[in-house]
Amino acid sequence: MHLGIFNEKGFIQTNIWAKHTTHPIDSIPLEVVLPVKRCRVGTQDAPCPNNVTEYLTIRNRGEYRKKSSDGSCLLVKQRWGRSRKIEQVKKTEKLQQCGYNGLFELVEPFKASNYTTC
Repeated sequence: MHLGIFNEKGFIQTNIWAKHTTHPIDSIPLEVVLPVKRCRVGTQDAPCPNNVTEYLTIRNRGEYRKKSSDGSCLLVKQRWGRSRKIEQVKKTEKLQQCGYNGLFELVEPFKASNYTTC
């Protein structure tokens, strides 16, 4: 869970109380977060943002987009071998089939790259 406060423009503002620290101050559009959806965290269900990919992109300052233009570095770790990347893609697809929200929109571009963009 991450606490945010609405700013005057209707965005969720994070870390406004942590000025002069290394914590970034983000402005997240409300539709990126709401309505929350069901995600899987380990062996538990948990609420997660409506658009997980966009939420993580904003919160991580585009770090993953810089590493891979299609965003697939949100889906897998760059240092993983090909077989582990393929397994992660299969898990993501299975979770989507079971009604979980996640990074599913990154799967097809990553597969099309032959699992090489990250």
